[in-house]
Amino acid sequence: IGLIIHIAACKYAPKGSQVYGRARWHKDLWAIMYTWYFPKGFWMGFPTRRHDWKSVVVWIDNPSLEEPKIVGVSMSESDTKYNKETRTWPSNFVVTEMEGPRSHRTYINGSNTSFRFQNQMPMSLKLAQDLITWEQLTDAARVALNDNAKFGTAEVPFSDTHYEDHLDNAWPL
Repeated sequence: IGLIIHIAACKYAPKGSQVYGRARWHKDLWAIMYTWYFPKGFWMGFPTRRHDWKSVVVWIDNPSLEEPKIVGVSMSESDTKYNKETRTWPSNFVVTEMEGPRSHRTYINGSNTSFRFQNQMPMSLKLAQDLITWEQLTDAARVALNDNAKFGTAEVPFSDTHYEDHLDNAWPL
């Protein structure tokens, strides 16, 4: 029973969500990495380590264009492996809900655009999460995120140490 309580305690982030962003040119595409921190890493439903990070890289052609095109999206599967998709549609990036035989876009806090990791999510999971970019972090926070010893075996994908490697591994083309 202790394990169940311990796992259940990780369901919500009492200090708020920890979602980070970092963007730059990589090869000939603009890479936008969104990264989520989790206090526990799980494998097959069981906790396996103390820290975990998951990331999504959205690859666009040029951020200065009036209407940049999404070239690909890569979602982390592990510390070093990414699932890459180059065939994307706008419906991949909005939350939809089924109402009878039809689906419709869902608006959350006035917006109908959000990333999703599955096609249908219960309303209880559709929460807005705050995002902080690498440049907005304090110097002390960046130093801590760059300290490999702070996160055990989990790699911080957007740290100075690992960012380039993760972009290489997530490259969609």
